[in-house]
This record gives sequence, structure tokens and C-alpha cells, in this order.
Amino acid sequence: MNVADVNDIIETAIGGKEASLLYEGQKSFGILVRFPEAQFRDVEGIKKVRLETADGVRLPLGNWRTFTWRKGPSRSAAKMRNGES
Repeated sequence: MNVADVNDIIETAIGGKEASLLYEGQKSFGILVRFPEAQFRDVEGIKKVRLETADGVRLPLGNWRTFTWRKGPSRSAAKMRNGES
């Protein structure tokens, strides 16, 4: 599993992602998929999200990464890409 896969799973779990479209006449509606909100109220819930490895083993995300929950200003994506704080 690579970083992009992990980021995709976390993004989907927390923010949701369009999985399909529902067509009703000429209108279409996105079907959003995401994890239950209760699972992401705290860091412990995020650590329990299970990810599947290349060999099919499902391990909690907390086995791979260390998480901390901090309040503070958001950093822009450009600053993060450039290694700035």
C-alpha cells in the first residue's frame, strides 16, 4: 500500500467521495460514500480504520502511522508541498 492509497481511503472516509450516479429522468445525483461520523470523532476512531495490504491482510491504520489531534490554523497545500510550515 502506498501513500496515495492511504490518503484516498482517509479522504473518502472523512469527506466522502462520489461512488456512482443516480439518474432520475434527465437529472443526475451523485451518490456519496463515507464512513459513519462516529468513527471519526476522535483519533482513536481513525486509528481503527482497517486498510488492506497487497497480500490481503487487513490492518488498522494505527499500526502504520502515529496520529495526533491538534487545533491550529490550516496550512495551505502549496506550503505543505514546498516543505514550509
